[in-house]
Amino acid sequence: MSQVKASDFDGIGKLKQFNTLFNSNDGPVYGTITLILVDKNTVIALPDTYNFDIKNLSTSKTRNILTLIGNTVAGNGKGFKINFTGSKNVLP
Repeated sequence: MSQVKASDFDGIGKLKQFNTLFNSNDGPVYGTITLILVDKNTVIALPDTYNFDIKNLSTSKTRNILTLIGNTVAGNGKGFKINFTGSKNVLP
């Protein structure tokens, strides 16, 4: 989450999606997450579903390749809900 800054948002209460695939140890699990800026320097992550789907090729080529490899090795995955807890202070 070190790449997230309050200035990335259009204001308090606004949402923004962040791709964590290569920016987090847990990126392969979370993929793209949606954060909301709750005050001038605090964000929380909204619940999400990891559903093993193929995304738009122009923006998710690496993710899609990894999803296809995973399907080949382990079979089709069953989607699961991810509930994030807590908040994180971010830079301005």
